[in-house]
Amino acid sequence: MRTADLIARVAAQCPGFAAVDHALTSNAEEALPMALITPSKVEALEDGLVGLGIHSQIVTQTFSIFVMLRRAQNSDLASKADDLDTLTGQLRAALPGWQFDADHGPMNFVGGTLDKFHTGVVCWREDYSTETELRLTR
Repeated sequence: MRTADLIARVAAQCPGFAAVDHALTSNAEEALPMALITPSKVEALEDGLVGLGIHSQIVTQTFSIFVMLRRAQNSDLASKADDLDTLTGQLRAALPGWQFDADHGPMNFVGGTLDKFHTGVVCWREDYSTETELRLTR
């Protein structure tokens, strides 16, 4: 599965983001709020024999979406606190159940956590995963 497919999905379905890009290659000077997306974990179940010389393995690919937004620095900006809820709500509406292609299972919401908290920027990380099967003939 290609990270570019997930970036395109978020860009098309989540209008609250000023920018959506790959976390490893983005321009950090882009407008906020932004979603930075990267593969973050791959886990595989043990290889199993499913036929004569055919091996199968279920692989779970997890992607992290870093929601970067400017931190409200005074109580007059109370509505800014709702921005995170709006952005994560858009992600949760766009991704769970969506499939990259016929070879991958539907995306699942794994969880979220406060990742970084700086003076001017807040970073919330949402994780989503999908499964696929690797079949090898030996």
